[in-house]
Amino acid sequence: MDKEVELRKIFHKLRSGSIPEREILELSSNLDDSDVDWMLSIIKGLEGPHDYFSEDIELEESADKDAEVIVKGFFQFVDLVSGLIIKLGDSGISKAKAFDGGSSEYVPWVLRYCSDARFQKDIKENFPFLGI
Repeated sequence: MDKEVELRKIFHKLRSGSIPEREILELSSNLDDSDVDWMLSIIKGLEGPHDYFSEDIELEESADKDAEVIVKGFFQFVDLVSGLIIKLGDSGISKAKAFDGGSSEYVPWVLRYCSDARFQKDIKENFPFLGI
């Protein structure tokens, strides 16, 4: 299994409006601390949900609903990566805290979500099937 490819497929499905529980569970069962850096590198490369509009939909006035789905899926992905790191436990969270996010807008979000119990509660509620 190419874990990075699988995570990118999950990202695409989230932007399409589905939550692929089976794929997420399969990926999460194959992750360990060594995967934190590449997951955060994907987050580091994200600029914003608008970057996926032309990739995922034709920009038309009627595409507003599709745009909302893409935006929601984009932020679900940020939450999901946070959840995958939380599921790795303290060692995964420590590794995430050591990651150099540079000027990324979303890496600090992931780090905050992983480190703060209030955000962890939200992540657990959003992805209850992860068992975190």
